[in-house]
Amino acid sequence: MGRKKSRDIVVKLLYQKEIVKTDMKELAELYFQEYSVDPDDMEFIREQIEGIEQNLPVIDEQIKKHLKSWDFERLSKPDLAILRNAVYELLYSNDLSEGIIINEAVLLCKRYGSDDSFVFVNGILGNIAKNRGN
Repeated sequence: MGRKKSRDIVVKLLYQKEIVKTDMKELAELYFQEYSVDPDDMEFIREQIEGIEQNLPVIDEQIKKHLKSWDFERLSKPDLAILRNAVYELLYSNDLSEGIIINEAVLLCKRYGSDDSFVFVNGILGNIAKNRGN
């Protein structure tokens, strides 16, 4: 399946969690029962959602800190899911470069977000990447 598709699944699960307000691990297990997912990809997805859930306050604070003239509560649910996944990877993962993380988030926005949300998400992630550690 690959990491790109696995990230897509993580974003879908984050989105679902916002809609149905249920446990992410439970959502993931239901997804795995419904769809064929390679064991290595299952492990990656589980690690991502666990890491995001454990660090959600820090992730959301980073997003809020870099929003310009925009309310966190007004973010669309697909954009929020994409941002949370990408910010988690920017802050806590050493697997990919910042550019690849941001590019994959932009591609997900083009697929799931509104027409121009990829520009918005790209800007937020670029600022977070530039200001990491500050």
